[in-house]
Amino acid sequence: MAASRRQILAGKLAVLVIAALVAGYFVATSAEKRYEEGKQLTIENYTEGFEAHKAKETKPPIPLLGAAAALLVFFVFSLGLYEALGWALGLLIQRTGLLPDREPKQDDDEVRAIAAKYPGTDLSLSMGRVHLLAVPFAPAMAATIVVPFWLIWGFPDTSGGSPNPTGAVVLVMLLLAGVVVHEALHGLGFVLFGRVSWSQIKFGVFWKYLAPYAGCRAPVSASAYRYAVALPGLMLGIVPAFAAIATGSRWLLIYGLVMTLGAIGDLAILWVIRSVNSHRLVLDHPKAVGCWVLDETPCPTEPTSTAS
Repeated sequence: MAASRRQILAGKLAVLVIAALVAGYFVATSAEKRYEEGKQLTIENYTEGFEAHKAKETKPPIPLLGAAAALLVFFVFSLGLYEALGWALGLLIQRTGLLPDREPKQDDDEVRAIAAKYPGTDLSLSMGRVHLLAVPFAPAMAATIVVPFWLIWGFPDTSGGSPNPTGAVVLVMLLLAGVVVHEALHGLGFVLFGRVSWSQIKFGVFWKYLAPYAGCRAPVSASAYRYAVALPGLMLGIVPAFAAIATGSRWLLIYGLVMTLGAIGDLAILWVIRSVNSHRLVLDHPKAVGCWVLDETPCPTEPTSTAS
């Protein structure tokens, strides 16, 4: 018997906890070891290791394209390993009976209720399928940004010293903030282009995949839906990437690249609904990536009711 969604989610959370504990152990023991070695360090030891330390610090810089490719491979491998280990631990939890094998019916009931109220065609993808689609598409999307930068500016010159750690910290903070702004821009797009109210925008997280989302609980035209879906990737990904190519800023390049890759799910939606007429009404799917294309009948004006 296959593991349930909640058991797989528990397995994934266990993977994150185990990974954090292992990483914390190695960081703590490494720091303790350096501390003990530092207390016993003499001027003779420091002099003996000077040349080796100098050789280590003056290694040729890693080419930007090679570093981006390595990070992409690491990301895809880590994502695949995370999904596989989460599924394996979820199956172990199911076999050992640590977590009751019960599936919550709320999501299915919500989807059925909305489908009954708004008859139409379901054009949606599961989050798992979106992750699989990201494997072949991510390298192509990265190449469209990195290659033009490399052709114009070449590899960044890091021979002048190590990168400024403050800049790296600021970049990480901006990336984390970008996740929140990404969903806010989806909501803003529905309000501006779909002419809906903020009360009809729902924000949340697909906890099974640790993926935040913003959805619209009222029907909008397909053209408005496309604009709302594309807005974050354009503003947070494409615009900074073009600015990086124009100015040669590697920080903008990294930010634009990461935020563009973060919009792969949005790109998948645009591809799935590519043949839908712009004037057709669509309704954002509450539990998947995509929408319903409503039948060409008069549409209720009140928003659908969703469980909180």
